[in-house]
Amino acid sequence: AITFSNPEEVKATIEKIDKQIAKAQASVNKSFNDYKELEKEKKQQENLFFSLVSLQTYAGMLSHITRTSLGRIKRSAEFIHKWLPDPKFNQVYKDYSKEIFNEMNQLDSAVDFLLKYAKDDEYFEEINVKSTIEYIFNQIYSTEFRTRSITPIVEINKELVITYNPKSFEDIFDNLISNSFKALANSEGEKIIKCSAIVEKDKFVIYFSDNGYGISEKDKNRIFDVFYTTTAEEGGAGLGLFIVKSRLEALKGTIEVV
Repeated sequence: AITFSNPEEVKATIEKIDKQIAKAQASVNKSFNDYKELEKEKKQQENLFFSLVSLQTYAGMLSHITRTSLGRIKRSAEFIHKWLPDPKFNQVYKDYSKEIFNEMNQLDSAVDFLLKYAKDDEYFEEINVKSTIEYIFNQIYSTEFRTRSITPIVEINKELVITYNPKSFEDIFDNLISNSFKALANSEGEKIIKCSAIVEKDKFVIYFSDNGYGISEKDKNRIFDVFYTTTAEEGGAGLGLFIVKSRLEALKGTIEVV
């Protein structure tokens, strides 16, 4: 015998099931949205943390640049104030005036660089990789290189434009250069930091190196781990290379020790 259920009962049962499914779906959607918000908040906190660490490194460097530049400006201005208008010093006046102008430009560039940290981490713009790296090496860190008697070398064979947060991109090189400073601190002879970049088909490869004391074999696979450091005595906290790795992964890039 075949028994058919009452159509109204079937309809009521289906409607009940539909409501339960809709309720479950709503709960899933809410959980998913909550998870996305949590991930977004976590990313914002991570970016803020990275920025503060990089800012701490740069703040120390900016203080040094400022002190050095202000010292030169003060000495030049004092000379002009003391001896102007003695004609025999006319060429010296010109030289010192030019030095003051150059030092003010150096300070202006340093402040502009620092102000980028006030921008939101979600702010993106087109970045010319070649000119940005050359600017970091030849402008921002030029005083620091001279003070530390370091020869910087930048070799980039082609132009490349990427869309990324400028501060996050500069963080990569701030941390790499800072790492090299520690490696070269007690080196004797010529000190070199070199950045070579090559565009190969669909890849942009950067080789960053220094002639400091290097990395031991046992540390090679751990240096990108968070809080792992071999330079604690020089102020290392185990964050610089972790930041570099994280920034590069956000760009769908990778980093390794050669």
